[in-house]
Amino acid sequence: MENKANLYQLTQEIESLAELIAMDSGEISESSEQLERKLGHLLATKTEGCVSFVEREKDLIKLADEKIKQLQDFKKKKKNSIERFQAYVSTCLEKTDRESFESDLYKIKFRKPSKVLTIKDENTVPVEFITVETITKVDKVRLKKAIKDGLQVDGIRLEDGKKSLIMSLK
Repeated sequence: MENKANLYQLTQEIESLAELIAMDSGEISESSEQLERKLGHLLATKTEGCVSFVEREKDLIKLADEKIKQLQDFKKKKKNSIERFQAYVSTCLEKTDRESFESDLYKIKFRKPSKVLTIKDENTVPVEFITVETITKVDKVRLKKAIKDGLQVDGIRLEDGKKSLIMSLK
């Protein structure tokens, strides 16, 4: 057994060792005991490697989240900067009583405002302009409790979920 074996190979070796011990009527020979210790040591090393890998990946995710937040803050600042600058240019355009500012390449002018609908009281809106949205949602928490308590409904059953892996310090 070489030290560079991966976790799957170690698992296969441990299974093979268990089969060998079972074929020897459960007796553990000295060579089997040595192999078992060596596999145990290699498995402990692999365990540390697995946990280290997951922790490094979590650290990278955390770093990515921090970078994303920094970029979102940067983007927000730039948008605010543009809005403030456009307000400044609008103020200047209004103060000069001009229709536009122009250069050889660009033109700055006000766009004609679009019409905005203002509703003071929604109860006065004619019924043909009202839509009703209905949301149907299953309360899975309450349903799960009821099924656990003995409720039987065709097509609904409790099943075991997916196993989750826990990696932690002892």
